[in-house]
Amino acid sequence: MLYHRKEPGKKVDRLKTGFYHIAKKAGIPIIMAGLDFTKKEVIIAEPFYTSDDEAKDFEHIIRFFAPIPGKYPELGLAHLLKEIPV
Repeated sequence: MLYHRKEPGKKVDRLKTGFYHIAKKAGIPIIMAGLDFTKKEVIIAEPFYTSDDEAKDFEHIIRFFAPIPGKYPELGLAHLLKEIPV
């Protein structure tokens, strides 16, 4: 399952989870893709399978998307990195 985070019209406090639960139930990997508008690049992550630790999986997802500057960087996920333990 390819997951690309669409930038919403406002800043979000958490990611939606439907894609995650679909991939988990189907036993298929998630492949994350981000659009870096400053470099005009598509960044694609290695496929990963969900684990039994949903919080850890979402930390992995946020760590992938947070540094990618989208079309509207102020709506990105960088602020969510502060909530993840080091």
